[in-house]
Amino acid sequence: MNQSKHVPFMSRFARVALLGAVAATGLLCGPPSAEAKVPATLIQQRAIAMQGLSIGLGLLTLTSQVNAVIGSVFLQAGECVPLVERGSMKVISAEAVDGTVVSHVQIYFDKSCSALHLDEHLEATPIGETFTFDADVEVHSRAGNPVGTYTLKKNTLTTVKKTSVIYGAARFKAHGNGPVVYLGLNCELPDTSFFAGLEAPKAQPVSIDGTAARNRFDCVGVSAQRFDDIGKSLAARTEIILKRKKSGRIGFLQTEPGETMIGAPGSLSVKVTKKGKVKVAGKAKPWSTNDLSGQINDLVVYPSQPSGWTIVDGPRRSEFALDYRKKGKKVFHGAVYSKNGTPLAPFTLDASGSGKIRYSDGVKATVSSWTLTR
Repeated sequence: MNQSKHVPFMSRFARVALLGAVAATGLLCGPPSAEAKVPATLIQQRAIAMQGLSIGLGLLTLTSQVNAVIGSVFLQAGECVPLVERGSMKVISAEAVDGTVVSHVQIYFDKSCSALHLDEHLEATPIGETFTFDADVEVHSRAGNPVGTYTLKKNTLTTVKKTSVIYGAARFKAHGNGPVVYLGLNCELPDTSFFAGLEAPKAQPVSIDGTAARNRFDCVGVSAQRFDDIGKSLAARTEIILKRKKSGRIGFLQTEPGETMIGAPGSLSVKVTKKGKVKVAGKAKPWSTNDLSGQINDLVVYPSQPSGWTIVDGPRRSEFALDYRKKGKKVFHGAVYSKNGTPLAPFTLDASGSGKIRYSDGVKATVSSWTLTR
């Protein structure tokens, strides 16, 4: 037999066999194909983690945007204003351009405007009792590093039947590679005594329109993103009532279960109707339902002790739990647990909601400002 022809054939065969063996070990890896069967537990860990973290994301968005809008209109540029409970803010610059307030606002972790958290460029247009606003917000970790940017378009802060409401959508993109994370929020505001340094007695907080605050108010949050490591897009919807307790803390109540949804990669996002309702956009299939409980110390840019919340998913036999436990620069600790309490996906976060999570398949992911980014 002619060996000069036989050897190349065997070499090709050996290469094919070798590649097959390597692929089987997982050394050649990438996003799963559409036909690949992803274990349900891996999908669930990401779905419930995304939903649980979105609670912190919603609190950050709600408090920071109201602070920025009110502060840009009413505060004097250059003045460092302590916020109630924790943090501070400063209007770097603000000017009126054709009826729109164009401003640069910074929000800080500390009370002295030195540890930067949010660096925001804002355009707010007042029309009667309504503000519409666009914003670009760069988020910094507690260590001072920029982690990503939020973009908000046509968000609204308004008064409806003597109740102040904020609604709109945002897109978050972490620095480096990672998916766009979509957020939609519609929240009533119980009071603004904690916004923009507007101090008021706890016994009688003052709302934006000057009326006495209610003890309970509604929030609806929606989030969606692509997960390349499992070849899916996931979305979540959470509707809760926030109720202020006699202690001043705010507890979470639910009138209906939360929802998680699944779709093809890149197929899900968030939309906001003209009436301010937030919804998942795209072809989403139901994944599971769950129940939320917990509390926060107050409506502040980031919660502190004794804050924490839990999401229990009965159908998928799992749980998300987070609580405030300061340990160095990491202040939020938690995990996704199995029904029997085994931690499947533990995580630690700093005060900006940034850190690391590790899933049960060994994949380590970055958390940037309460979002699962890469």
